[in-house]
Amino acid sequence: MGTDFLRLFNKSLADRIIQMDQRGLARYVENNLYILKEKDEDHVLHSSIVYVMGRDNIPVNEAIKRLLREQPFRELKVGVALDFAFGEEWILLDYWGCYAHVFSKGAPTGSVSCRKYFPGDSECSFLLLKPEHVDRIIKSLKQHLNDLPVMKKEGVARVEYFREFCLGHPDHWVSYEFDF
Repeated sequence: MGTDFLRLFNKSLADRIIQMDQRGLARYVENNLYILKEKDEDHVLHSSIVYVMGRDNIPVNEAIKRLLREQPFRELKVGVALDFAFGEEWILLDYWGCYAHVFSKGAPTGSVSCRKYFPGDSECSFLLLKPEHVDRIIKSLKQHLNDLPVMKKEGVARVEYFREFCLGHPDHWVSYEFDF
């Protein structure tokens, strides 16, 4: 078993991408391709658009058409939404901030499971949390400050930053990622 972690997630952007038609998706990716290329340098992307473009030396629209021969449009949009919506910073969690400890009675009311958000996506493994849910994680971590070998105080401060960022930017949620 690995270590669970947190990331910021721009839910309103993901919502918009999921609603796009093929032309709108191609236009959006083309206008923001630099973001995907930057993310591709450090992370594995959920969609294969950048890979297909590079492999076949083709533009965005043609890469999307080729990918649609292999996968449903909804699946492609989910991958693109995840690529753009997830923040790049990951905060690894110690046990005292983990779901098993903080949310032992189940997912908090108002959180959104990725399986509910993206029905049919069997590979998703995250839970979207609101600032009040993140408060519970912070409270637990602060109660165990002397027992945080991974996070230390700096990690707790970053979790607090995520919460504050989401309070100021309601389109963002905190994604709790399960690392099985």
